[in-house]
Amino acid sequence: MKIPTLLSVPFLLCVSLHSVANEQSLTLNNIHWPPYQFSEPNQSREGLGTDILKRCTASLDYHLTYETFPVKRTHLFMQRGLLDVTFYSYKSSREEFVYYGKEPIFVSEYGFLAPANSGFEVASLDDVYSLTLGLLAGLSYTPELMEVITTNKANGRVVESNSVLNLVNELAGDKPSIDLVPNSKETFYWMIKEQGLEDRLEVLDYTLARKPYYITVSKASKNIADPQAFLTTMDTCLKDIKQSGEYDKMSSVYGLGPLRLN
Repeated sequence: MKIPTLLSVPFLLCVSLHSVANEQSLTLNNIHWPPYQFSEPNQSREGLGTDILKRCTASLDYHLTYETFPVKRTHLFMQRGLLDVTFYSYKSSREEFVYYGKEPIFVSEYGFLAPANSGFEVASLDDVYSLTLGLLAGLSYTPELMEVITTNKANGRVVESNSVLNLVNELAGDKPSIDLVPNSKETFYWMIKEQGLEDRLEVLDYTLARKPYYITVSKASKNIADPQAFLTTMDTCLKDIKQSGEYDKMSSVYGLGPLRLN
């Protein structure tokens, strides 16, 4: 009775090895962008964007691998095909080197982080010209904010960093060299809670923009043979999990509400 069991062991091993051999690797830049991505993915918390990408590629012969580069290098490596996929808001110039999916994977609201009780009030971007901005290098800003950034940079009121965490910690210090940091409000809320900085930092009410983000594929990718077919599969998956309620359950793990496009 034991002989069939013994024979099945090498058979199962061969099947397993064949499956792994047939999997194509997909490289994603896993930047530190909570709650959408975490720079050190683990089994319990990888970020909403990564969770959804894994969910939607589960039925395909792809295995996700991670690299951790600054935001600025994401653009360069997507152009060269050293990264296969990433999450981008829409920008026409990016269509030169990526294919865009059509269904948003998430939507992020952008605003300003300030020291608590700073007295800074932002009712319009005119209020920002007199303040020093801490910017994440490589992040895409609205044209209106870029006008402010250009002026402030010429006046020595811009500090750049490759890490949003460093900017947040600088702002939370006793004598910060910056006044405001523009970035995702969801990221700010997550970092403030995780680091216990509720008494030192506040997210201002003013909203710069709401940006839908999409799964994108590098046009130079060597690992995705048919990018349009891949993205169609991703779009279909996104629609299905949104309609079934699975998306909201995945989102709630990170303290995010239901997806709103406007």
